[in-house]
Amino acid sequence: MGTRKSPDFFKAEKFVQSLRGLVESLPSESEKQQLSANLDMVIGFLSEIKKTVGSLPSQESAVSVQAAIDGLNSLFARARSSAPLAGALGLQPCDRKPKAVPVTEVDSERARALLEKLEKLPINDLRANLENSSATSPRDLHAIAALLGIRSTQRSSRESLVHQIASKIANARGYEALRRGTEDSGSPQ
Repeated sequence: MGTRKSPDFFKAEKFVQSLRGLVESLPSESEKQQLSANLDMVIGFLSEIKKTVGSLPSQESAVSVQAAIDGLNSLFARARSSAPLAGALGLQPCDRKPKAVPVTEVDSERARALLEKLEKLPINDLRANLENSSATSPRDLHAIAALLGIRSTQRSSRESLVHQIASKIANARGYEALRRGTEDSGSPQ
């Protein structure tokens, strides 16, 4: 009969063979150094990525930047209406149209009464009354202009308003005289 090997013997042989394979597959000293250098490069690369991510702004820090942007927008909006501020910032201020003078109900009533009185006067006397600052205030002139459909602004000069009001009244008188003349000549006798 042949000799039989025990099952433990095969296990020990397999272990020795595995151990031999493991020893043969161990890296050499130069491979270990190369592997260590490669790992150091990967670690360095990941460290740089970590630093870059750390330097990115967050939503929390963006809130303060947004507030600063809103502040600048507010400053530029104020600069549009303020020539000195616009000049200091190196901007051109917007040309704003002068605002129309607001006419109150009291101003309108006073202007109607004054207009009725003025319409009865000859044109030269009418002009003299309008030019007289003690007889008619600038508010009165603006209110009369509004009643006559003349556009005026806060910057409208007294002379300009007097001229426009007197011209409007003189033209209305002339048109009325022409209308009466045509009505009279067109009627049968």
